[in-house]
Amino acid sequence: MNILKICIFFSTLNTLGGGNVVLERMIEISKKRGDFVTLITNEPTNWEGLNRYYANGFPKPDRDLHALPVNVNIFGIYLRILQPLHPSMQKDCDLYINAHGDFMPFPVDVIYLHYPTFSMTSEQFMDVKYNKSLFWKAYFIPYQKIQEAIAGHFKNSGIILTNSKFSQDAIKRHLGKESFVIHPPVDVSDFIPASKNEEREDKVITCGRYSPEKNYEFVLRVASLLPEIKFEIIGSAKEKVSYQYYSKLVKMKEEMNLKNVSLLKDLPRKEQVERYSRAKVYFHAMRGEHFGIAPVEGMAAGLIPVVHKIGGPWTDIVDYGKYGFGYESLEDAKRAIEKAINNYEKMKDSVVERSQYFSSDRFDRKFSIVLEAFEKNK
Repeated sequence: MNILKICIFFSTLNTLGGGNVVLERMIEISKKRGDFVTLITNEPTNWEGLNRYYANGFPKPDRDLHALPVNVNIFGIYLRILQPLHPSMQKDCDLYINAHGDFMPFPVDVIYLHYPTFSMTSEQFMDVKYNKSLFWKAYFIPYQKIQEAIAGHFKNSGIILTNSKFSQDAIKRHLGKESFVIHPPVDVSDFIPASKNEEREDKVITCGRYSPEKNYEFVLRVASLLPEIKFEIIGSAKEKVSYQYYSKLVKMKEEMNLKNVSLLKDLPRKEQVERYSRAKVYFHAMRGEHFGIAPVEGMAAGLIPVVHKIGGPWTDIVDYGKYGFGYESLEDAKRAIEKAINNYEKMKDSVVERSQYFSSDRFDRKFSIVLEAFEKNK
């Protein structure tokens, strides 16, 4: 086996998200092969905090570089463009991987494109903050133009990997380029034991950080139509914006006088899994989600997924209704949840089995094939 010198670009590891999960596996796989891994981020990584969050620690690269010497909480999307300007880029690498997916003024061998960011404001189904106000539009438009220009210049270099058939279709539509789907790895091991619990109640779980794009207001509206069913929203609210959104939901719940809704924040993983073990439905309220790790975790715990019909959860995870239910409107969502509860016993085993299709092992095998292809051409 030839040892590869691999450079991986990523935005930041200080904000937890699905992209971190993909990067973690990329580094782990590369290091197990014996490759030399250089990670280039926007800002210094808080490794101590990151390792506290990951039970087994986060694999550390052989070289840890960053475009800026300090953490900067503004202009995050623009900072990704600066990464190739790091002096270390003058040193050769055998393989360059863009793991954050936004286009950079630098040709790479592999890009894991979660979704064409520059196209998000033009997609009518996407409820993104860059369409919310004049401020956010002014912030995003220059970046959009830069991304369109770079994408047009570099779109024929390297191979494109993506997270779902939903994103694959968008890449073809906006870039005219073929891509290969490698679903994000989902560690379902914590949730599988919860699937064994047979003492369930008519309860619906929604999980994810408290953030406006998650559309939790919709969960509250659906809950108002199903007063006999319990709803629990579980999420992180440690950051200022997240806590503000959480507070907004608390106020909305009080104004709607919803007795059947619990808004839970910053729960330990163990308590989260325990609550999953007593529920029957996982409800995903976000429209246009690219993939969705949370629905897979819910399925591993034995919950029947109910997801919007626009997004990766519908096309890839529930396979157009084979392993769950879809909705488009408020009334659709109400009926889908009722169907999920009524069909719980019939479907629970199949959704648990389906969740394991997205295991880390499957991602590892596919990404290893990519590395081996470049190794042979070294």
